[in-house]
Amino acid sequence: TMLRNRMNSSNPFLKQVEAQSKANYYDQFSKYQMNPNAYANDILKVSLWSKQQEILNSLIEYEKVLVRSGHGVGKSFTLACGINWIYDSYTDLTGIVTGATQKAVTDIVFGEARRLRKTRFSWNRSAIFK
Repeated sequence: TMLRNRMNSSNPFLKQVEAQSKANYYDQFSKYQMNPNAYANDILKVSLWSKQQEILNSLIEYEKVLVRSGHGVGKSFTLACGINWIYDSYTDLTGIVTGATQKAVTDIVFGEARRLRKTRFSWNRSAIFK
């Protein structure tokens, strides 16, 4: 397997095919780059209430977004929608997700993000190119 991976990584034709596959992947989501609410509705098949929509829109407008509210109002779910939107819509965008504890981030936020993607395809983008 290691030799095969090395051969694949040095083969210009395979690099070109992989680059085209990535381009095709992102082309289908390009119309959502400036509209995370449409992405949530069309792709994730979820309906967000007005404050959740406002939070997603703020990801476009601001470099940092802080959301303060009580328990059980949908902050983690909204962030999970945003994570999926960024993951699908942008090839090289990165971000930082923080929470009160590591468990809150890894289990709750990213657990929601994985659950939202479950019906679509693997969270691991490299699985698409196999």
